[in-house]
Amino acid sequence: MSRPSPARSLLQNFGQVARFCAVGLTCYLASLAVFSGLCELAHVPYLISFVITFFVGNLLGFWLNGRFTYTVKRSFDQGSLVRYMIVCATTLALGTLSMHWLVETVGLWYVTANVIVGVVNAPASYVLHRTVSYRVSAG
Repeated sequence: MSRPSPARSLLQNFGQVARFCAVGLTCYLASLAVFSGLCELAHVPYLISFVITFFVGNLLGFWLNGRFTYTVKRSFDQGSLVRYMIVCATTLALGTLSMHWLVETVGLWYVTANVIVGVVNAPASYVLHRTVSYRVSAG
């Protein structure tokens, strides 16, 4: 039996993709609030705030995706958390390099570059977290 194409897999798992996007939006808003609070209220330097926010947002994402998106039955899986953070760090690094290239070399406005990186990152992150972080089988 052949494996479904990535596009077909996304269509078959539309509800899961929608939940992944809802979790992503929730984590983004929570991260933005933490980042703003650290910078504006606690006067933590923005780069330190960025690193703290990265971990807070991704730990929240790991928990929400495990419970809501992929409905993982086990209570806590350290291996999944490590894989999740590796995927997040990888997409963060690639996204940062892409942003730099789009803004500094191509000459795009940083907001436009951010949208482009986000549009590419969302489906890639979904597939990577589904197959690597949580090891959900296709179908």
